[in-house]
Amino acid sequence: MTGLQFSTFLTENSHIVSRVDTCFNSEWDVAVGIGFNGPVDQLVDVYGQFLIHYLNSIGRTIQTEINIGGRMWITEKIEVTGRIGRNDDRSVFHSGIRFHSTQQLSISAEVRNNGLYGPQATMSVRFHF
Repeated sequence: MTGLQFSTFLTENSHIVSRVDTCFNSEWDVAVGIGFNGPVDQLVDVYGQFLIHYLNSIGRTIQTEINIGGRMWITEKIEVTGRIGRNDDRSVFHSGIRFHSTQQLSISAEVRNNGLYGPQATMSVRFHF
C-alpha cells in the first residue's frame, strides 16, 4: 500500500487534511476533513480529526472517521505518536516514532490500522514547506 497526505493550518490550533491511499489493484481510499491540535504541556500535544472517506475498495461507499491522539517529544529530534478512533464500525489506531532530521524533513516508523486494510507496519517521510 502507498499513500499521500497533505495538511495545512487554518488557525494555530486547527487544520484541514486530505489523503489518498491505494493498494494498486483498483482499490483506493480518499479522505478529507478537519482536525485540531493543542498543547497539553511543553512536551505533549493532543490532536484529532474528523474525516470523510470515499472508498473504491468495497464498492463505492462513503464512510466517516473520528480519531484522537497525542504526540510526546522524547528528545529534541524524536517524538512518539499514537491515536485511536472509529471508522464506521471498525477501529482505527496508529502508533509510531518520528525522527526530525531537519526542520523540513522527518522520517517515521509506525504500526497502523486505518480500518480498511488491516494492521500494517509502515514507514513514512514528511516534508515541511
